[in-house]
Amino acid sequence: MIWATGYRNDYSWIQIEGALSSHGRPLHCFGVTNVVGLYFIGLSWQSKRSSALLYGVSDDAKYIAEKIQQQEM
Repeated sequence: MIWATGYRNDYSWIQIEGALSSHGRPLHCFGVTNVVGLYFIGLSWQSKRSSALLYGVSDDAKYIAEKIQQQEM
């Protein structure tokens, strides 16, 4: 599932244990979380400075897609 959240960093709608820190920020490693099936994309500094920009998100998207594909095998 892919959920586009817009331009604000508000993750308060995510009510999944282990998905967010005590400060309400995503817990992830390059967009991959410890929650099966939950990934983040487009976060500021997800893997590099341009991760949150349209021209910079493609490398992160490719990485996430590869992780999802590995999970399905």
